[in-house]
Amino acid sequence: MNNADYIRSSSWITDDKSFIFDFELDMNGIISEGRVKVSLKFISPSSNQKLLWDNRYLIVNDTELVISENTVDNYCVKGFLKVFLEKKRKNNNLVIWGDIKYGRINNLYHFIGPMVIEKESISSRTPLSPSQTNETEIVLNNETTAPSIAEDLHQDLFPFIYLSNWPNIDDRGRNLGFVTYQAIITSPPANTFFDKLIELKKLGDRVGIEEEVERFFKNDGLYKDVCVTDLTNLSGEIVKFQLILIECEKMEDINFLVSTICEFLHTSVDRFYSYLKSQEYSIQKEKLWQTYFALVIKIGYRVKCLGEITRLLIACNLLEELFFNLTEEINKMPFKQEELRDLLQASLVLPDSVFPLPPYSESPPVGNSESWVKLYAIGKLKLVKQKLLRYEAGEIANIISVMPGEKKENTKRKLHQESDKVNCVEFNENSKLQNTEERNADLTNEILSTLAHSKDSFTYTDYSTNYGAPTSMTLNGSYSVEKECMEPEQVRASKFAKKIINETSAKIRKQVTKQRVHLINHEQEETTISILDNTGNKSAVFGTYYWLNKVYEARLINRGNRLMLSFLIAKPAAQYIKAEFNFKNETLIEPKPPTALFQIYSFNDISTQNYTQLCTYYAVDDFDLPPNETKIISGILEGNESKFIDIPEGYEANIAFVTYISNQSDDQWKVNGLVGRQDFNFTGTTGTLQNLTLSQENNTIPISATCDFPYLSPPISVQSFRINIEVECKCSDKKLKKWKKKLYHLIMEKYKEQRTIYYTELNSNLHNNKFTNPLYERKTIKKEFKKSCVKQLIYNMIKLNGFSRSDQHSGPSSYEVNKPKYLNFLDTAIEWNEMTYCLLEDFGSELDFSNMESIDAGDENIFDAFLQAEGARIIVPVKPEFNNTTIYFIATGAVWLGNDSLAPILNEQAPIVSELKRLNHEHGTNDNILESWQFKVPTSLQILSSELNLKI
Repeated sequence: MNNADYIRSSSWITDDKSFIFDFELDMNGIISEGRVKVSLKFISPSSNQKLLWDNRYLIVNDTELVISENTVDNYCVKGFLKVFLEKKRKNNNLVIWGDIKYGRINNLYHFIGPMVIEKESISSRTPLSPSQTNETEIVLNNETTAPSIAEDLHQDLFPFIYLSNWPNIDDRGRNLGFVTYQAIITSPPANTFFDKLIELKKLGDRVGIEEEVERFFKNDGLYKDVCVTDLTNLSGEIVKFQLILIECEKMEDINFLVSTICEFLHTSVDRFYSYLKSQEYSIQKEKLWQTYFALVIKIGYRVKCLGEITRLLIACNLLEELFFNLTEEINKMPFKQEELRDLLQASLVLPDSVFPLPPYSESPPVGNSESWVKLYAIGKLKLVKQKLLRYEAGEIANIISVMPGEKKENTKRKLHQESDKVNCVEFNENSKLQNTEERNADLTNEILSTLAHSKDSFTYTDYSTNYGAPTSMTLNGSYSVEKECMEPEQVRASKFAKKIINETSAKIRKQVTKQRVHLINHEQEETTISILDNTGNKSAVFGTYYWLNKVYEARLINRGNRLMLSFLIAKPAAQYIKAEFNFKNETLIEPKPPTALFQIYSFNDISTQNYTQLCTYYAVDDFDLPPNETKIISGILEGNESKFIDIPEGYEANIAFVTYISNQSDDQWKVNGLVGRQDFNFTGTTGTLQNLTLSQENNTIPISATCDFPYLSPPISVQSFRINIEVECKCSDKKLKKWKKKLYHLIMEKYKEQRTIYYTELNSNLHNNKFTNPLYERKTIKKEFKKSCVKQLIYNMIKLNGFSRSDQHSGPSSYEVNKPKYLNFLDTAIEWNEMTYCLLEDFGSELDFSNMESIDAGDENIFDAFLQAEGARIIVPVKPEFNNTTIYFIATGAVWLGNDSLAPILNEQAPIVSELKRLNHEHGTNDNILESWQFKVPTSLQILSSELNLKI
């Protein structure tokens, strides 16, 4: 073997196609002694390649290669590479591992993982002897049993989260699990620091509150000797309460808790009870509360002291509840074990009269009114694991019988498939063609497929779970939200897990059957001749073939609880589109919907005043003009006459004008007439009537007239007068709505055409490479969603706090100073990699999620759906160690810097905090098995038994 046989080349390209790493692996015959030559190239936006450096080396299991490069196009790459040997049972792997950040300087991507995995060649290793191998053999005896898999461990199958709301909390739960402030009643009333805070809160004076806190910490004037920044300055037994709290947490037998406390304090029950009721104790505790409020307002100042005061106030509440509820029997506990636990882990409740603090008066308007964030539910993470136990014979596949003295010769032609050939099988479950590389059905893939279609749900793709070793997997499917019956939670969780596995097992049976038929129909010439010779026996011979089944054990594991946050984001792709076009120095204007630009929510909002603007903006050229508001129709009566006047279609008679003239001068001359239901009369030679109110007649309106004249000689002709009648008709609501509906339809059609053109051009600009990696697109979607969610959380914080400036004309705002702290907290506290989202086609102006319409997009067009989505509903879990801190941040806009369990709450948050504590007490954070069961999975393998043992 020459030296060239040991040189292997490989390349790794970043997702954004900006950098190429070229590797040359010098195996040198033995993989563990090899080295890797590395070179780095940059691909500019104009597709020109530039070599940044080469001839750098990585040695197996040696030091890391540090990378830090910047280009003239504002691209950079930094991080490190290393190479190590991964030992496997058959072949060792040489793994090149990278931890790098790359991309444009203001928009970096982060990659951690293996970049190249190179297998060691067989010739470079000493083969193992058969005794050194650890292969599992299938040995079947006449009883058709298979060997058990003793060394196999339970492996992750699929996770799911059971969502539940938090119940209301009763009065006893509030008393035991939460500590509230009770002001001292003095005579005359004392003007305390807390009273001043209430007064300033009513005025909305945030600056005044902060100035008052600074005066409080100076510890002089009105607040002299009130501020407690050192607990040793307290007087009385209260100083020792924190030590009592620690001892209570350690005690196993709570029946002797009271006597132990009294012994620790060297006092009796009566004396200690009197101390808790004394004015001295109340004053010391009041100092603690006043200082606590000041430290909470000036968060970050004396964090350690704030934690000590919090625990001391919890201890005060515990001792008060304990000794104020004592019975005559000293050693008889007034509380149960779980109630004492609630007292030990109680949360402090901030008074509503002061908290949350008012925002600064110069707070700017922020955020989108259609976007919001809120506490959504409690997610109870479950994990289903599986272990292969054994193989079992299943149903009969075939029976061969040979009669006494009979000789059979069977010739079979069947499909013979080489290991490198792909067999295409159509699955009935999803009507898609999938490629399979082996005959055995894959249980894990079918479990994921079943789970993805088991619920009417919100679509999500690339749902990756990473809750720490060994749980790490990727799930494509849907996020299920379902109303459940009132069964115990564990029963419902077990039913769900069993349903998924049972449906998967049934799908595999159908799939295996279809695969067998497929193999028979696509026959490749392979002849097998079997000769069954029973000529020398006097009894029949039978051979029974059975299908081989795998028997698995499934376990339902509890993996803890998660606080779930829900976001509604309007136009989630807007910032991404803007950034991409700004980078390319191009503009593409998205057509605005009628709702956003003209407040047109239905055809009723179209009017004769705004239709020209609408038609101009949406380029509607073939439209009808609005109907005239009124039309005038007329008729003439000569003498005694009756007739009908036609009313234009879509109009209604409103008012009438009548004019009369006669050639007779006799005052006794009189004319009577009717217009619809309205009558009129005239005397003399002329007359006029105006504004006769009509009855909204349509189609036609009758008019008539007759005269009443004296008998004269010679006689007077009845044609001696004329009446002109004009009827003003107004446009009916029906006609106007018909015009509005037609125009509204034309406008919406034009808007949809403009949107189609816009997104077609948008996709062509953003998809320069039609072979874009779908995984890269999904990563981009999640990245943009994270940005939008963080922005919404920041908007929520600014809405609660606003901006503060020491100088209105210069200096950074409080937000600008603390922005890195906020972003670091949000990145740490929330499990963004566990994001679940649903794209919304249109949610209008209503925020009721039940009326929103989601976009059903598959993997192939998920990015297009993201670009066109009007909104997105996003659900993310919070890390358990940040539950209380996150609740506090959303409620107050401040980051709690102390221990998460000591974070205060507002009164309205008590139910969710109480439920989180209860669940953690019941299930804990460690894994525990809720239930286990066995299930069978069919295979396409057959086994032969020489006995005929049929159970009918």
